[in-house]
Amino acid sequence: MISNIEETAYSNYEDVLYSLPEDAKPRQVFDATMSKDIPLNIVDNSPLYRNGCYVYLTSEESDESRQITWGEEHE
Repeated sequence: MISNIEETAYSNYEDVLYSLPEDAKPRQVFDATMSKDIPLNIVDNSPLYRNGCYVYLTSEESDESRQITWGEEHE
């Protein structure tokens, strides 16, 4: 079940990347991605769990094929 949540979160992130202009600022990518829902059947859909999933996918421990980046570090 956890991998499905991660897959949905990553899919939401990709949708945002394709919907925003290429020159979108990292904050725009972050805000748009965080506003996307992730259906959570095992826990409530509160911002803590939903946003926590997106944040987890930015970590070095997450699978590289699903790793999220909000943009260049210097931006």
